Amino acid sequence: MPEKIIGGITGNPGCGKTTVSKMFSELGYNLIDADRVCHELYENNSSFCGEIIKNFGNSIVENGKINRKELAEIVFNNPEKYKRLNKITWPSIEEKIKELIGKYESPILIDAAILIEADWNKYIDFLITVDADPEKRYERMSKKGFNNEIIGKIEKCQISQKAKKQCADYVIDNNSSLENTRKQVERIDKALRGIYKF
Repeated sequence: MPEKIIGGITGNPGCGKTTVSKMFSELGYNLIDADRVCHELYENNSSFCGEIIKNFGNSIVENGKINRKELAEIVFNNPEKYKRLNKITWPSIEEKIKELIGKYESPILIDAAILIEADWNKYIDFLITVDADPEKRYERMSKKGFNNEIIGKIEKCQISQKAKKQCADYVIDNNSSLENTRKQVERIDKALRGIYKF
């Protein structure tokens, strides 16, 4: 991998990771969004989709495309099937992340909920974990159409928020106002520029 300043940003569902990533992007960080990479693979990569359909059956196909909600319902209710899906998807997502790292200039920020679980933290120089209380996270996820049961199952498939905080170089408390969150982002940005000279 090229010598570039690369950070990671992670956190459990509903922590507000996307909001924080956007704030860093506005400060000049080149953002690699793992969710977007994954979405593009589902939309545009026929061999990637073919492998998933081969493993999970035609019931997940709707109008010629994989119904990701249907697939999520299957894998988040079965840990073994979740692991099987990851074995298919994670390597392809990682390849695309490496490709984007090669294209982008420093500083780069990889936004991924499963950054640690997928071992993509091997590419980064620093890790930021976005934190929010469980009630706040569940409230945000419910607004996106997730019920408490499925949110709990998604969280069980990831390492705990506590563990993600313990792995972090910086933790952002995203429980209150956007203004408060932005101040924390700006403070971390200033510290990073002092350390890495970008």
